[in-house]
Amino acid sequence: MNTTNTPRWKIWAAAAALFLSGLAVGSVITVAVAGRIIRKNLETAASGQGNLIERGADRIHARLVKDLELDATQSTAVRQSLDATTTKLKAVREQTRDEIRQIARSGFVDIYRQLTPAQRDEFRRGARARLERFGFGTDTEALTAEPAKQ
Repeated sequence: MNTTNTPRWKIWAAAAALFLSGLAVGSVITVAVAGRIIRKNLETAASGQGNLIERGADRIHARLVKDLELDATQSTAVRQSLDATTTKLKAVREQTRDEIRQIARSGFVDIYRQLTPAQRDEFRRGARARLERFGFGTDTEALTAEPAKQ
């Protein structure tokens, strides 16, 4: 028996509204935090700071030494293997970074050539802002420079 005068559907509607508002707020916070983390990681990777690969190799080495109780000879050999792997990974990362720059530049030029002169200036400004947010840093000027006339 309902002892209040509030219809049951209003209670359910209020509960649904509360749930949906919580879902919306949670989604906004998640997107904001994830975006910040992704931007920070891209900026760190683009600037060469952080040395994530080296830190990872150091953690792996320390864990192996501890967990497997490596002796000094084994520890040195493992460290050398990790250093060689780190060097190869850095080369791949740099090659990939160069390819990303080339693809970004090519895309910019393709779009730029489709626009009117007035649109080009606005497009260039927007592209620079977006590239800076994604960690291209000083490359934004080169990537958004006016293409050579053909």
